[in-house]
Amino acid sequence: MIAYLLGDVPQHHWWPFPGWPEPGPDSLWLPCPPADEPTLVEALATASKQFTWVAMATRHHRPGAGGADLSARFPGLVRSTFDTSELKSPNGLIASTVWCEIDPASEHFGRVISMSRRSRGRGVCVALTHNSLSTSAWRTSSIGMMWRAPLAVSPDKPSNYSTLDGLIVSISLMAMIETGFVPVVPLDLHPSAGFVLLGRWDSLDEIAARLVPTRPISNSQDVVEELFAAGGGVAL
Repeated sequence: MIAYLLGDVPQHHWWPFPGWPEPGPDSLWLPCPPADEPTLVEALATASKQFTWVAMATRHHRPGAGGADLSARFPGLVRSTFDTSELKSPNGLIASTVWCEIDPASEHFGRVISMSRRSRGRGVCVALTHNSLSTSAWRTSSIGMMWRAPLAVSPDKPSNYSTLDGLIVSISLMAMIETGFVPVVPLDLHPSAGFVLLGRWDSLDEIAARLVPTRPISNSQDVVEELFAAGGGVAL
């Protein structure tokens, strides 16, 4: 397993989201073959035991149907629930959202990561934090991601939708990072599975040191650029 540390992500031409200040957040890239991702998930959970893991999950459903109850769907995953919300989207669906702390040692942890990949962040996102007191800010810093799915299916979606969606992603990720969270973003499965963690260098270096037996490679620009050039990237 190889970890790549890369500073100031937004300065690179392949980064797909606009609007971040300079210098931007740093990143820890953990690419792997798709078949090896379960092992990477387990290793990441073990390496981050000193962190608190949080998730936001939104489920869109018809009125009267069940909401986004991760506790019921994945027994043992949710340690505590911070907040819930129900909003009606423009197409008449109910957006039911839950913000919670999750247990990375749960057998269902990898499934939540997979949900985040499948939704491309439009309904599920995962992060970790060093400071358990900052979990109270999880709802406010991640709430922007909740609006991406209703916007995507809106009957009056604007012509500049892709730009607007990209700005929502940028602002939401920056809000998470500035309030002490490290967003964990899955990579596309082609050519690589795995993740990129976004945050500040010290926290990312600490995670990498616990994750791999050798020091992370800090000159990783070519490796990550090749990943994007091959049609891969972040699942957001």
